Amino acid sequence: MIAILAQIATPEAAELGGWLLCLFSILGALNQGARFINYFRPHPPASEVYATKDELHKVEARVQLLGEEIKANYNKIMTSSADARRRLYDKMDDIAAVVHRLEGQNEK
Repeated sequence: MIAILAQIATPEAAELGGWLLCLFSILGALNQGARFINYFRPHPPASEVYATKDELHKVEARVQLLGEEIKANYNKIMTSSADARRRLYDKMDDIAAVVHRLEGQNEK
């Protein structure tokens, strides 16, 4: 098998470059042909593809409103979690006081 492959002539650099040039030329021609065909296909009107300035302003206003709503919800969650954390620490302090009192009774 190796002997058969060794008999195949290796291409010169110029030949290899020529084949690559042909390959890229064919691919370029196919690409240009596809673009030319696509030019004549029916396209939707621009109003269906692109947003108008009025529509963009409506979307920006909606995004602004949602951003404010998210900030308000975030602040509410952070406040409630801080309150919950404070209540938890208060309970832990109460439990620690009871445990210390019980430990004091056990030592007597």
